[in-house]
Amino acid sequence: MPKKSEKKHYIESESENESVSDNESEMSDDEVVKPQVVQVKVKKITKQKLTYSDVKDSILDLRTKRDLLMEENDEYTKSILANNREIKRINKEISKKDKVTDKIHIKDIKVASKEKRKRTKPNTGGICEPREVPQVLRKYIGTELLPDNNVLMKRHEICKLFHAALNRDKQKNDRKIVISKKSVAKALNVKKGTVVEFKDQPTFLASFYK
Repeated sequence: MPKKSEKKHYIESESENESVSDNESEMSDDEVVKPQVVQVKVKKITKQKLTYSDVKDSILDLRTKRDLLMEENDEYTKSILANNREIKRINKEISKKDKVTDKIHIKDIKVASKEKRKRTKPNTGGICEPREVPQVLRKYIGTELLPDNNVLMKRHEICKLFHAALNRDKQKNDRKIVISKKSVAKALNVKKGTVVEFKDQPTFLASFYK
């Protein structure tokens, strides 16, 4: 009797499994099965204990690095000392040359002062010599700036009046002389459009005295 019951139980279990598999197939067609979340436990990493040999090796590495840095410092120190010696030498040479220049400067001052004492009359040579004003300049400058009674004048005085007349007629552009008016060009006997640079202006003024 017991054997028959066991066999019957076995058969029923197979039918149940079949029914479950059928249900699962039906669910797979109609429903989406959600993925299961798997939890993984991470073991903590424990620090390894240092051994005596490990510590000694680490100390040796640190000492090696320290010695290399000390050698580099020694090289830098040597170069700094060499540079300092060269700087001192240059400073000594500069001080010597400064003394020489001071002596030369004092000597030049003494020579210049002696020349001033020897000169008793005013310097009236060259452009400082009063000369008759050329008729061209006198006519262009006009009696408002240059009265008729001023017959003899120094060159630098005429130069100031000449530039004043050019400013009056707007014939200057910055520091250049630009003869843009026909009347001014005719009065000075030059071509219209003549441009005179600043460095050439003394020569331009001197040409009226020839």
